[in-house]
Amino acid sequence: MDAPEMVSVLQGATDDGFAWVLRARFDAPDDLMTMLQVSRGDQWGEGGFGGPPLYDGERLNTWIGSRDGQPTFLALRADPDVTAVDIADRTGQMWHLVLSEIDQRFALRFGVFRVPDGAEVVEVRPSDAPSGSGQRIRSPWRRG
Repeated sequence: MDAPEMVSVLQGATDDGFAWVLRARFDAPDDLMTMLQVSRGDQWGEGGFGGPPLYDGERLNTWIGSRDGQPTFLALRADPDVTAVDIADRTGQMWHLVLSEIDQRFALRFGVFRVPDGAEVVEVRPSDAPSGSGQRIRSPWRRG
């Protein structure tokens, strides 16, 4: 049996010319595949995550990654009551990201953030949650 088609849930472009499309599909009732495709000119990359739309008791499910020659991106799925998230890096720099409208096909909101060069994201939390209560992020490229 063929996997269902990925559908676009969000798309955009960065100030430095990278176009991105976030796509999703259910592979099973509790297995939502979410993929981020990023391109600029002849550069192209894709990454993503599967699993339950949200883990029990969690309001966010996040993925962070990059490909050689491309910037780091953060993609996320969120409970419908989360309208925005705050993203923190190791130095204390904060960014505010407004999420998509609720996508009724998945009963979730989605978001994509281009991580600034040199920043190391350490926490993502719903904007209505106190500092330190969000998902801790361990960068995949950092050792130790």
